[in-house]
Amino acid sequence: MRAKNLLNLLNLLIKKRAHVLRNPMIYTLFRRYGLVTGVGSGVYRSIQQIRAATGEEPQLFIEGSEFVVAIPRRKENG
Repeated sequence: MRAKNLLNLLNLLIKKRAHVLRNPMIYTLFRRYGLVTGVGSGVYRSIQQIRAATGEEPQLFIEGSEFVVAIPRRKENG
């Protein structure tokens, strides 16, 4: 899949809050101990928290064979 298509797909999945349960055994264990809140909400919640903390969007891009998420820094006051 081409990088631009992958990023478009990822952005669509994030906006639609789509999720895929990749490892049910680990999810079940973490759920029992209260370490997760729901399937697939992590990426969406992370992006919302980054927006709230920095006022900016995280940058998603492909670099070589790696998928990169660049999280902006919070602006310093003064």
